[in-house]
Amino acid sequence: MKKIFLNTLLFLSLIVNSQTLIPIEEKFNNQYNSSINNFYFKDINNVYDKFIGIWKYETIDESFEIELYLVENVSFSNFNRDELRTKIKYIKNGILIFDTFSDNTKHIYISGGFFPNPTETDKINMSYTEPDEAHLMDKRRYERLKLNYINDLGVEKLEWKLWWQPLQDSCPLPKIPSDIILIKQ
Repeated sequence: MKKIFLNTLLFLSLIVNSQTLIPIEEKFNNQYNSSINNFYFKDINNVYDKFIGIWKYETIDESFEIELYLVENVSFSNFNRDELRTKIKYIKNGILIFDTFSDNTKHIYISGGFFPNPTETDKINMSYTEPDEAHLMDKRRYERLKLNYINDLGVEKLEWKLWWQPLQDSCPLPKIPSDIILIKQ
């Protein structure tokens, strides 16, 4: 009798704690009501794979390197999701502007990775915060990073477009490059 009770209890706890798995590219599909709990937007179809890795952009004056990596099962108030996060290093005119590769804090500067159109998994949007402004409680800008993956005859490229809008008067420009093409390393 004790064994039946324990098995029943285990079965019920699995049902109560189970999550509905939904492909990450479907996150903004209207059929998934945000008020429903226990959704897990997971990279089931490996659509993030093409973005993961180290990417570089270099000119005479600038060097920009970014590493995109996957963090699984990030918990939010009523759902979980897989998301891309980054480490960046940016040098302009020989001066180090940002280097988060050795940042041991838990600050997240670029994260997310949602697909504006679930059928176009080469294009994602991400949240962005300047690394030297991550500590600010009041944001000075609303920033969104748009990435477009391109395979150009076997050369993997990432089109990077930073869109931003000031939220305060006398808002400084973002320091990070706003319109570049990176090459996968």
